[in-house]
This record gives sequence, structure tokens and C-alpha cells, in this order.
Amino acid sequence: MNVYLRKLFPHDITHEVSITRKIIELFFNNQTKDLRFVRKGCVNGRVYDVIINDATDPRFGGEFKEIFKEDLAKQGDILIIKEREDGCYELSVAFEGTLIHDRVKGVFEGTERHAIVDKLLLGNY
Repeated sequence: MNVYLRKLFPHDITHEVSITRKIIELFFNNQTKDLRFVRKGCVNGRVYDVIINDATDPRFGGEFKEIFKEDLAKQGDILIIKEREDGCYELSVAFEGTLIHDRVKGVFEGTERHAIVDKLLLGNY
């Protein structure tokens, strides 16, 4: 199973987080509505409703930013999105300076901010 990694840039903190059409096709199987997300480690079982807006270019909408805003994510941190067996997507943040961040940051070249990787790269994370 694959995992979508999204490196955060300053604009992502203050605005909607962009996504590419290639990621929509390859990771989300062209689904842009009724995406269900959960926050990794969240014990309350809350499911967030997420859509992918496409007014000018694709961006995560709905409750997407609600999932990680409490984590105080910042530029350089990496969002990790995994599809779960129940059809939900699980989102977590790899903060700069952590072991998981150090493990995955090498998949990004230059200003690239999107990557799909094999879950084995994450180990037990």
C-alpha cells in the first residue's frame, strides 16, 4: 500500500493545501468528494469530511485543515496520509527534527512538495 507525503510550504499554513491532479489520480483514485479523514492517534473517533476543490487548481477543502491545525504544523513539516482498510484516510504530521521526518524528507527534490511512497519507507510509524 502507498502513502502520500506532502511537504508544507508557508502558503499551506495560511491557505488551503494544494494537491496535484496526478496525486488525485494515483492516490485518491480520482475521488474528490466525500473523502473521510481521521487524525492519527485521535482517541475520540472523529471523522473529518474532506473534499478536493478545483476552482483554479486542486486544493484540499472541507475540514482538512481542522485535522492538523492543533498540531501547530509549520513550513518544512511533512503531512503523511495513509488509506486505512475502513476506507478512511489517516493524517499525521512528521515534524522537522523527528526520526520519521528524517526518514522521509529525502524523497523530495528541490521545491517538490508531493510524493507517493511505499508504506515500507515509514516502518512501524
